[in-house]
Amino acid sequence: MSDYPTRTILVDDQEVQIPKQPLSVMVHQQDMQIDVPDAVLIGPEQTVQLSNELEQDQWALIRETPQFLKFWTTLWGDGYEPPPKLARGTLAARHVTGLILMMVKARAEGKTIHLQYPETYLHPAQCARFMSLVYAINPERTP
Repeated sequence: MSDYPTRTILVDDQEVQIPKQPLSVMVHQQDMQIDVPDAVLIGPEQTVQLSNELEQDQWALIRETPQFLKFWTTLWGDGYEPPPKLARGTLAARHVTGLILMMVKARAEGKTIHLQYPETYLHPAQCARFMSLVYAINPERTP
């Protein structure tokens, strides 16, 4: 068993104990309802909404920061730059932008992140690199 304390999550309204560690990944059936009461929920609706609410001048600053570019490149690979106007970007670009911003904010605040359907809008190539993005944003890895 893990050296970490445990946290309670709800799986189909049943309490389940899982290790409370820096990074936990749960892959589950699509019809299962997972609730992590003490976590920040980050799903495609929240990520796209956040990106849609960004003003162009905010986006112009964000898209040039080295940390954001590092995370963007981790997922998209070299050669695909963030769009100059996010409002005209694809849903995938807006989703990824929101994912990055929301995960970085939650980690900076020391909060637990509950990612729901992070693969939404992503091409299989980005899905294959998604955990690299999570690790880049959440450098404390479990043993």
